[in-house]
Amino acid sequence: MFAYLREISRFDEDLPIDNGDGKPITEEQNEQVKEVREAVQDELDPLHNDRFLTRYLAAMNFNVAKAIEMVKNHLQWRKDMEAERPIDELLDTVPEVAKTFAPPPTFMGEDRDGFPIAWDFPGRIDANGVCKACTVGDVARYHGFVFMEQVYDTLRRQSIKHNKMVDKFIVVQDMTNWSMRHMHKSLIGMVMETTKVRNANYPQILKTMIVINPPTIINMCWKLIKPFLRERTRKKIHFVKGNPKEHLLKIMSEETIPLMFGGTAPDPPFPPSPVPESMYLTSQLPEEMEVVSVHRGKTHEIVKDLMKGDVLSWVVHTPHAHDIGIGVYMRGPAGKMTWVAEVEKKNTKNLPDFGTYECTKDGTFVLVFDNTYSYLTGKQVHFTTTVTHSDSQSIDGGKHTIGRTSPVPTTTATTTTTTTTTTTGSSNTPESKQENGRKGSVVGYLAHV
Repeated sequence: MFAYLREISRFDEDLPIDNGDGKPITEEQNEQVKEVREAVQDELDPLHNDRFLTRYLAAMNFNVAKAIEMVKNHLQWRKDMEAERPIDELLDTVPEVAKTFAPPPTFMGEDRDGFPIAWDFPGRIDANGVCKACTVGDVARYHGFVFMEQVYDTLRRQSIKHNKMVDKFIVVQDMTNWSMRHMHKSLIGMVMETTKVRNANYPQILKTMIVINPPTIINMCWKLIKPFLRERTRKKIHFVKGNPKEHLLKIMSEETIPLMFGGTAPDPPFPPSPVPESMYLTSQLPEEMEVVSVHRGKTHEIVKDLMKGDVLSWVVHTPHAHDIGIGVYMRGPAGKMTWVAEVEKKNTKNLPDFGTYECTKDGTFVLVFDNTYSYLTGKQVHFTTTVTHSDSQSIDGGKHTIGRTSPVPTTTATTTTTTTTTTTGSSNTPESKQENGRKGSVVGYLAHV
């Protein structure tokens, strides 16, 4: 992002700051920008100029308190993600199966003003295969983070090419052949997680979105959410039925329109289909896994004594049952439970759960398999656990490290651990405060564009 901000900063003196509605910011809004800057000044880089801060204010409808929180969370998130790494390094964190079979939109061409165009074909993706071969986290990381960093890089190159500020991009999404068979629970999770990341970290960079041949359910959803969107957002979204050439010609030349839509440009690449079964996550499970029966209305606990910097990893599969709840809590004095990863019901039959938790303090941590929500069915859970230390030594099943796309971050820690397992009938799960913005939504994302 810094390379992009550095490039467009040279246009600051010549161009007014857009307030999100296509108009220069008002004096009142400028004062609000100053308030945000004063509140986060210790965390800002010189490249985080007023134009940058205004994007977050506009996303929060110029609510200063919410904008301050959003900026702080975003800056910390970029540090945590090491987001300033080169694009090639970021791409190396994405599994090949996601790159091949679940690619994000492809940049090809530009509109009449030099803004880049990304072409997307969700109807051509093997949704069932992707849901069985990729984790929600893998796809969300690719589409919500890595792709958006590619967007910044594309905007930077377009700004250099045209010697003007190019700060937004266009999406053309062809939904031909998209149907209810794409509505897998895991796929919805991938979309929601992607939306959450984009929503929180990449506001106000969509210029226009053209949706070609949307299915009936999309039209129905649009009618429901449209009244709740700001006018500036409604104007950015266009639905087109049939051949979109006439509509596309309003914003781009015929030489930019792909052949498939009546233009003269080559068609964008399509993802191969179907995903081979050999690439399904269930085909990559460890040969040896522990098995435990979690009775109806019960939980099973795996207890580990860990130190700050230790990384607890697990692989969980339920070949004979659809789901199981998975969570992690820290056990304190007198058995006090502090949830560090709240229990979440996972569909682990077709999509094994590959999870990790990095300890932020010394203590006793408990991995929980929760079946308290099931009053009729017991679950047979196949699992492995791994504890990784700073010296990269893994114990307690350390050979089971599949599904990792990058080294697990660790810090100095001891290389000893103790493990016990417990089955309990307790159905009272202590609630802990969820992170602000933990759940994303399509409406939430559109409200920020």
